[in-house]
Amino acid sequence: MERKRLNVFRLSYINLRGDGFRTGVLIFVVAVLSFSLLVGSIISNSLANGLETAKARLGADIAVIPAGHEAEYEGVILSGEPIRFYFDKSVQSQLVSMEGIEKAAGQFFLTSISSECCSEAVQIIGIDLDTDFVTTPWISNVYKNGLRDGQIIVGSDVYPEDDGTVTFYNVKYDVVAQLEKSSTGMDYSVFTTENTVRDLAKAAHELGLTQTADLFDTDVDNSLSVVHLKLAEGYDTGRIVSKIRREIDGIDIVRSSKIFEGISDKLGIFSRFIGTISWAIWLLAAAVLSALYAFGVNARKREFAVLRLLGATRKRVVALVFCESVLVSVFGSIIGLSLAALIVFPFSTYIGGRLGLPFLLPNSGHIAAAFLFSLIVSLASGTVSAVFAAIKLSRAETYITMREGE
Repeated sequence: MERKRLNVFRLSYINLRGDGFRTGVLIFVVAVLSFSLLVGSIISNSLANGLETAKARLGADIAVIPAGHEAEYEGVILSGEPIRFYFDKSVQSQLVSMEGIEKAAGQFFLTSISSECCSEAVQIIGIDLDTDFVTTPWISNVYKNGLRDGQIIVGSDVYPEDDGTVTFYNVKYDVVAQLEKSSTGMDYSVFTTENTVRDLAKAAHELGLTQTADLFDTDVDNSLSVVHLKLAEGYDTGRIVSKIRREIDGIDIVRSSKIFEGISDKLGIFSRFIGTISWAIWLLAAAVLSALYAFGVNARKREFAVLRLLGATRKRVVALVFCESVLVSVFGSIIGLSLAALIVFPFSTYIGGRLGLPFLLPNSGHIAAAFLFSLIVSLASGTVSAVFAAIKLSRAETYITMREGE
């Protein structure tokens, strides 16, 4: 019968298997450590990434909307809550003529409803392809043929029917593209031309649905919901805002920076909280690992003394404990990181919704870096604790160690 050589690795494996409870506790602690580090890192990065993407997607410096609808407008930008409000289209013409305004793009909002006439309740946004600078750049990333009347582009969280169409107010439209996820209200909206959305508004009017009663008194051909403004370089935003308020009545003005100001504050507080919790768990886990390894090594001192009597050097004993700690750390890290991945990635949309903040997973490079960082910290925490305890024990005299406890 062939005998396998009893090297350090094999002896470490046998030792760990022989004391399943101790090994299980150590693996559990390392798993908790790696889990908390990865979850904290991914959530913090996703929140920061979501906020930056949301800022980029908005694209405008200022939004001019009908008076009294500021909160609703912020809702549609951040979470896609369906809304509709209107003012006269002449507002856009007045804004274009003002000094300091480089671009002005109007949009028409229409809300679909959940009923037999519509696929689902979403925000329908009509854009002017000739002037739009807010949505068109993102549409061009996924559809380069030019949006035409009767065509629809949907956000990442709007799902067409099996035949690639959506139905609004008993009218079926082809979905020509789906936008990439942005962690903004664009994910829950659909986009089409101004002509198409106004035809939809007339269709809703003709159906006589009570949910769209406010459209009955709206001249849809001469109305807009919002005008997005891009200021010319060198002009002060505050002065432009004051000038618009003086010259145009019945409007509210929303600065893009204001929309994200509160979110930035909440994000900063939440990120610091996540970071504090993650590192607190790391410190606690590191302390527990140190105590467990110190206790375990001390309880096995007679075992190590026997190894010394059989010819094992101090370095050999330390190498044995080091190998055991590496195996424990690797298994624990794999379990913790796997559980973190199974929770964070499939449920990222749910997590973002529960947090009420823009939440967009980082790219693969950042995710790989977070995995690597969590793995290295977990391995280091376990192995350093174990080796420190082993070195301390290995300095004791073998004879004294064997005599203890007699």
